[in-house]
Amino acid sequence: MVRKASNLESTIFNITIAAYDLLGYPIVEEVDDGYKLVGVYKVFWDSYAKFTRTRYTVKVPDEPIWGTWKEGVGYTDGILGMMQNNEANKVHFYVPIGTKDPPGVFTRVLKEETYHILSITAQTSIQNPTINGRCLFMLLACLTVAIFTMISGAAFNTNAITGTIGEQVNTLMDIVRLNKIPVFIDGESMYESFEGGIGKEFKAVHDQAKKFKMDKPVPVLEVAQQTLLTEDSCLNGVIILDIRSIKVTSKAIELICSEASKRRRFAFISPPFHTTAFLSLINPGNNESIGKELIRRDGSFASTILERGIGQDNKKIVDYNSKTAVKQVTTLFGLKTDWPIQDDSFQIRPLNFSNFALIFKLMIFLQVAILLGNVLYQIFNFLFRRVKWTMPASLV
Repeated sequence: MVRKASNLESTIFNITIAAYDLLGYPIVEEVDDGYKLVGVYKVFWDSYAKFTRTRYTVKVPDEPIWGTWKEGVGYTDGILGMMQNNEANKVHFYVPIGTKDPPGVFTRVLKEETYHILSITAQTSIQNPTINGRCLFMLLACLTVAIFTMISGAAFNTNAITGTIGEQVNTLMDIVRLNKIPVFIDGESMYESFEGGIGKEFKAVHDQAKKFKMDKPVPVLEVAQQTLLTEDSCLNGVIILDIRSIKVTSKAIELICSEASKRRRFAFISPPFHTTAFLSLINPGNNESIGKELIRRDGSFASTILERGIGQDNKKIVDYNSKTAVKQVTTLFGLKTDWPIQDDSFQIRPLNFSNFALIFKLMIFLQVAILLGNVLYQIFNFLFRRVKWTMPASLV
């Protein structure tokens, strides 16, 4: 017997949340009677349950994937497959609006998220450089020393001090132009937009992926295992991710690729190439009255956390995952954090001390010239002011 709508407002419902760990980050933990959320995820969903008057249980899919979509069928596996089969009512986080045939109802837009290209380089990149008064003097001093060092015949080889890393991947078309291998992460790379070719750049990247037989999304854990095998896949592959996922996984990918190549690698994050909305998705079940009440409560919760600043909650989750990244990845793959640096681009030759005498003489000459110029300036300035002061008032 279905209860009246007025009584449903005070009813406590049981819901199921579908979740899985992302690249070894602790989202769920296995216990005697099933699974439970951990860390900030537990805090978030405890707040959700309290606000919406629900009790939740956690289920994990057979494979830790977002879900495989098939035309005419929908999602057959993963956490979205669990929602479509009425095995779950919610997924562990918000869902992008571009999700194909979402198995549920979108209630509220929670935030906008930007998408970027993550690539691996041999050295760190300088982003948003600024030059102020304090560092300008040191910059000029270093430039002066560098010039005189080159004039003196170069005490050691400076041709490869920074190494060669090639061009950075800043745009989608750079992936094609530089013949990179695009990798789509399951549930994190807006794959449907590339598959559907919503723009010529998206279509070109998907065609590029087809060329390397990488035109299907893969679980992030599988990507990590692939990049662990060879250095080539680290330097030639690029991953398309939203900024939240990049903040969480970039350090882990750095560690994996550094271990694979036995030299230090760094993640380079491109400027955003796309922005999309993320929403709260709920599968209300088959009971119409209960379903409407669940949708109402879910929408109210989404509106409340949006008003209070969901960005702060997201930042806590990102920080929580980032702080545990190296620990979780090293445990998962048995990696080391103290790998030896064996970089052929660093070829320092033995120092030629005979050149330092010339450098020293040139630096002394430069200092004397600067001092002489400063003295002449002060004398000229003093004489100019004195002449002005002694001139007749009628001529001033």
